[in-house]
Amino acid sequence: MNSEGKKFQPSKSGVRYSIFKLIYFMKSLLSVLLALFVLTGCAGYQTLSAPANNLFLQSKFDEAALEYSKQVDGAGNARLLALLDAGLAWHYAGEYERSNRYFTAAEKLADKLEIVSVSSEAASLLATDYILKYGGDDFEKLLINTYMAFNYLLLDDLENAMVEIRRFNEKLAKYERRCDCEYGINPFTEYLSGILYEMDGKPDDAYIDYKKVYEVMPDFALLPNDLARLSGELNRGEDHDRWKSMFGVQPPKTGPRSGELVVVFECGLSPEKRQDQRVIAIPAYYPRYSVIQGARVIVDGKPIGNTHVLNDIEKIATEQLKDKMGRMLLKQGIATGGKIAAAETIRKKSNSDALGNLALLFFYATNEADTRSWLTLPGNMQIQRVTLPAGRHGVSLKLLDGSGRERETVDLGEVRIPANGKKFISYRSVY
Repeated sequence: MNSEGKKFQPSKSGVRYSIFKLIYFMKSLLSVLLALFVLTGCAGYQTLSAPANNLFLQSKFDEAALEYSKQVDGAGNARLLALLDAGLAWHYAGEYERSNRYFTAAEKLADKLEIVSVSSEAASLLATDYILKYGGDDFEKLLINTYMAFNYLLLDDLENAMVEIRRFNEKLAKYERRCDCEYGINPFTEYLSGILYEMDGKPDDAYIDYKKVYEVMPDFALLPNDLARLSGELNRGEDHDRWKSMFGVQPPKTGPRSGELVVVFECGLSPEKRQDQRVIAIPAYYPRYSVIQGARVIVDGKPIGNTHVLNDIEKIATEQLKDKMGRMLLKQGIATGGKIAAAETIRKKSNSDALGNLALLFFYATNEADTRSWLTLPGNMQIQRVTLPAGRHGVSLKLLDGSGRERETVDLGEVRIPANGKKFISYRSVY
């Protein structure tokens, strides 16, 4: 009661303002809590997939594949990564059909995610890119088709392998048109395409693909024989003489009862995307060290030759990230300005420096780089080819460190070389 015995009644305008301020505070608090949930979720897939990653790094690919497969539905915004990891692990486990099912699902999801909603993109400017569903880097999406083609080859399905190579080339052209840039060929995929054309009885197309590889990798050790051999078969005398003179090689003659062994060696670990230490909220790729750097192919107890690097994934990933740097810096500049303006709006609307500072603190906490990437990829892809008599042969690999010392012998078992055909085998080293 007041001095006149009347109950105190606050003004309606004061009540409305207090309620408004309380509601605004609660909204801000909920936004912070939501952001903290999102931030926790950014490491969510890493935590979720940790058991599978541990199995993968122990080369227990079949067990890892099962674990990755279990995580797909719970991976949230990182669902694409879960599909990619599962597909690759099944590939190394030798389950090529199952691998392609996961890669097919990954490709469909990646295509769908290329269309990002305006509202989601705007929200990411005020919060973090982790609220967006991960859509994959271009080189990752291209590798889906490379691995699917390779899976089909390992299943002796040449027709579908060729389909995937064509889809790779169509997708590459689309990405280059979109970014108005030139990624250039993927040497491994282009070389694989050449082998496929040879298998399909199209030596002219194979020769064209091998020449494309030569343009970007003139020192690739297997090309001299390929170019000299095919130019001779195609009766391109001038080319044939030029290749022989340039490389000093005479293509080996093959008999009617011979075939070819093609060994693909996937070595080490792809680079890891982390926060760039020089620029706020911009990612950078950092290499992951691998002891094993190459392999020597042994057939029937005799050394045939070392594998040769044909696709440096670390180099490709780094170059494509550099191509995106201008767009990322522009987005970061817009995001920083937007966050400062939003925090100032909150301060003015609430008439509270505390809320304004809290908003600014929240925006600063969410100002981080999106470091999601396909971490089960190898650091590079290597290859070796050898002509052998048709029939069964024992094959093994001597794994080599950076100085060429043998660190381990891997028995790949007995393989059957078809007459006038090719047999593909693969091995992945993760350490």
